[in-house]
Amino acid sequence: MILLLMDAAFAFLMICCAVSDKHTRVIPNSLISALMCLSLFHLIAVCAMGYSLFPYLMAIPLFFLCYMCWRRGMFGGGDVKLLTAICFYFGFWQTAIAFEVSLFAMMVRYGLYRLRHKGQKYMRIALAPPLAMGCLITLAGQYIMAIF
Repeated sequence: MILLLMDAAFAFLMICCAVSDKHTRVIPNSLISALMCLSLFHLIAVCAMGYSLFPYLMAIPLFFLCYMCWRRGMFGGGDVKLLTAICFYFGFWQTAIAFEVSLFAMMVRYGLYRLRHKGQKYMRIALAPPLAMGCLITLAGQYIMAIF
C-alpha cells in the first residue's frame, strides 16, 4: 500500500515537472528536491520489504551518463536533475524502459515538427513531458503486470 502511495506521489510530481518545463522551460528545484526525498523514502521502503538493491546500484552509471550529456550540451541542467531523480526512484531496469518510451515520444514529436516546419533544422525539446509520459507508462505497466 505504501508503495502505491509513493508511486502516485511520484506520478503527480512528474506531471508537475512536465507542466512546468512545457510552459516555462524550467524545472523548479523544489520539485526536484521533492522527487529526490520521495526517491530516498522509496529506496528505504524497498529495502525494508527485502527487495534487492542491485537495480539501484546499477543506476549509478546512468547518473554519470546524464552528467556527460549535460557537459556536451545535449541536456539542460534541470533535465539532468530530473533524470537523476528518476534513476534514483526506479532503479536501472525501469529507468531504461521509461527512457525508451520517452525517446519514442520525442522522435514522434520531432517528426511532426519537421513536417510542419520544413525549413528549420534545429529544435530544442522540453524533455520533462516525454520523460513524464515514459514514467507514467512504466508505472502503469508495472501495475498491469502485477495483476496478471
